[in-house]
Amino acid sequence: MVMVTETIGNNLPRLTMYVRQLSIKNIRSITQFEISFQAGALPGWHVVLGSNGAGKSSVIRSLALILAGPKEALALRQDWRTWARFGTADGSIKAEIEVGPDDIFTKRGKPTKSVKAELQLVPAESTLDSRVNPLDLTAPSSTTALRSVWGTNSGWFSASFGPFRRFTGGDQTYDRLYYSNPRLASHLSAFGEDVALTEGLRWLRDLRVKELENDPDQAQLLGPLIDFLNVSQLLPHGARIAEVRSEEVIVTDANGARVIVEQMSDGYRSVLSMIFEILRQMTRSYGVERMLKSLNLHTGQVDLPGVVAIDEVDTHLHPSWQRDIGPWFTRCFPLVQFIVTTHSPIICRNASTVWRLANPGTDEPSEKIEGIALNRLIHGSILEAYGTEFFGRDIARSADSKEMVQELAQLNRKALRAKLEPAETSRLEELRKTLPTVATSAGVE
Repeated sequence: MVMVTETIGNNLPRLTMYVRQLSIKNIRSITQFEISFQAGALPGWHVVLGSNGAGKSSVIRSLALILAGPKEALALRQDWRTWARFGTADGSIKAEIEVGPDDIFTKRGKPTKSVKAELQLVPAESTLDSRVNPLDLTAPSSTTALRSVWGTNSGWFSASFGPFRRFTGGDQTYDRLYYSNPRLASHLSAFGEDVALTEGLRWLRDLRVKELENDPDQAQLLGPLIDFLNVSQLLPHGARIAEVRSEEVIVTDANGARVIVEQMSDGYRSVLSMIFEILRQMTRSYGVERMLKSLNLHTGQVDLPGVVAIDEVDTHLHPSWQRDIGPWFTRCFPLVQFIVTTHSPIICRNASTVWRLANPGTDEPSEKIEGIALNRLIHGSILEAYGTEFFGRDIARSADSKEMVQELAQLNRKALRAKLEPAETSRLEELRKTLPTVATSAGVE
């Protein structure tokens, strides 16, 4: 069973909705993990690192769960026993969420400037089916979370994305949740690989139909959305959204060929499916009129706030696109708080904050990366970033490469003492060209 409690605080006033703090205890592989953000640095690019099995996906799923709320989570049909860390019978997810003027409360009660919500995994009561642990909702002190971040009114934009981001190939039984559980739907792909991001593509095609029908509410939205995607230079090598039809979306690629979007490479589909869904969910949360007013086609920006979580944001992306994806998101969505996980040091280069999960099977704590180590991640070269050991120990070179460095060092030292044989001179030049970062320093220190 999952019990839910929440309390309310009056902290520094904000104009937008953000996650100020997230705390996870005894969830899957995570013993304890907490991230918090200073009041002036909530929007931006916040990165979580960790080895395979450390819990990066659990961070994104925990955040998605507490943003969606316990009522919506019922539709996931999860076996909550799989959420409890091995050897424990309980767990918790806590979040403090700042509230903005666009986030509308339902029912009566005084609006607040922040909401603290908590989900708890506790032993289930007896049921007819002993294999099932039901999700129960209790709010002993207040129902403010239910009428705010877990409510149904406008605002409260958040979305989460798992590592499998694509237009097609998902389990179609999830499609109904986009209509029956729209708040959960914006986080759905974070909970499993069998969810495809089909709705964003369908939404664009439907907007084309609305445009042809001169729909008074939505006919004017499609053009500005496509202009935004093209002006913002999302796609590499000059690719552009060429046309939206009622049955397909066409992209002009770098060679000038017109390609149906579902036929693009995995990298293109991974990014476009996510961007289409973010724009769709923003429109659902804020309305067409607000979306149109917030689209700045001169700067290529959408000036709407919210929270977006992305698991393994580097998936399928070429290193040059990994370099550009963070700056693109923060430039084009300057009011959004992005919380992303990655295995790539390139993703860290635009980071506002970086956090590291404890390595599996160790007693070391998870931590916020700061100081010189953070500077090496953000401003250093790839080798300098790998040298921090946040991506594993001793991975910068292969065993063969280490032998070559040793051979280079021996030849460098010999060249300082005596004249090399022609074959040695040739080998030294070959090694220096092969290993330019250590070409002259190896063996000289």
